[in-house]
Parts: sequence; structure tokens; C-alpha cells
Amino acid sequence: MKFAFEQGLFLRATCGIDSKKRPVVIGWIRINSMTKERLNDMTEDDVGREGYPGMTVDRFLEKEFQGIERNTMVWVVKFALLTVI
Repeated sequence: MKFAFEQGLFLRATCGIDSKKRPVVIGWIRINSMTKERLNDMTEDDVGREGYPGMTVDRFLEKEFQGIERNTMVWVVKFALLTVI
């Protein structure tokens, strides 16, 4: 993804699998930003953008990053899902 961001490329987004165990294409994305941040710098707004509005940061990290140190650096990728006309 970092290469795609630096080169201004678009990526095809897939989600889940269909009954034949293949990725299902949901559209194309444009990467808006990529930054490295520590997990413990996450905010409740970030948790909401991950699809868990109202969940605390601690609960989210326990659920999604179980067993991973809170000071671990992770890539944060912000993107826009593009509509296909």
C-alpha cells in the first residue's frame, strides 16, 4: 500500500468471500494518507472510524489487537471508497 500511495495509484477493495471462496470486489479506493502511529495513541474518534462507535479505546484494542503491545507502531491508512459510474 505504501508504494501505491507514493505512486498515486488506486487500489481495488475487496471484502469477505463469496460462496466459491473468492474475494468479493466492493470498489476502488484512493489512499489519502498513510502514517505510522502507536496503538496507544488511538482516540475514540479513531475507534468510531474503524466501525465501533461508542466503544472505548481499551475495549477496541483488546478485541482487535489482543496480545499486541500498546506501544506497537502500526500503519494508519486513510482512504476514500470511489463510486463507479
